[in-house]
Amino acid sequence: MDEVGACSHVDNKSIRVSLEDGVAIIGISRPEVRNALDSRTIEELYQTLEELNRDDKVKVVILTGEGDSFVAGADLRELEKFDSKSAKRYVMLGQKMLSSMENIQKPVIAAINGHCLGGGCELALACDLRVCSAQATIGQPGLGLGVIPGFAGTRRLTRLIGVGRAKEMVFTGEPLSAERAMEFGLVNWIVEPENVLPFSLRLAEKLKSKPPIALRTVKRLINMENAELVSTSGHREIEAFGQIFSTDEPKKGIKAFLRKEKPIW
Repeated sequence: MDEVGACSHVDNKSIRVSLEDGVAIIGISRPEVRNALDSRTIEELYQTLEELNRDDKVKVVILTGEGDSFVAGADLRELEKFDSKSAKRYVMLGQKMLSSMENIQKPVIAAINGHCLGGGCELALACDLRVCSAQATIGQPGLGLGVIPGFAGTRRLTRLIGVGRAKEMVFTGEPLSAERAMEFGLVNWIVEPENVLPFSLRLAEKLKSKPPIALRTVKRLINMENAELVSTSGHREIEAFGQIFSTDEPKKGIKAFLRKEKPIW
């Protein structure tokens, strides 16, 4: 498997990119923090997606995580230092990256190999198709830390699974098993852990066989129905995220979590 030529000048520290027979695999490589998303990783993902989109050799993109997690959420060590202004910058960066993910002209497969929480769940929602390990969990636990979804996730989640189930996920914060996620409509396929990437590669081969102009056109048409609502929701989330970080709730919740304590609101 070769390095992707289009990304040769991106100084990636947190992700690995490879290309084989037209399939680009992006691996988020921060296993020591369960692939949590800090600002640098988000920026690297954005730059990589933009370059893959311009590379005619790339026909399909697979996104996965290294180790036993897909993405376990935002990097709490970074978030606990945020004030309102830096919190807004962070979610603006995240929204820009997910917009690139959603609108790249190639189909994107999320190979969910493990924990897929918070920002990781939002990342998977922006992919076109989701292959899930039978042992993975998917959830939005941020409210328990005093944090809300910030990457336009409220709209993407609601569109995919409906208002009632979106509220259940966000309000309770309880992660879903793979089977429950399938029932909710969050994932397309469940496979054994060792088969997540092989299955995703076989799926990529099927997608490669489709006419590329027709495929990217139908992807754009399907996404258009939701694009304006995602944009509007995203702007609202940026403001709301900043407002939340002007209170003491995120710092209190994150600090308690890192100390393995229960926050007192």
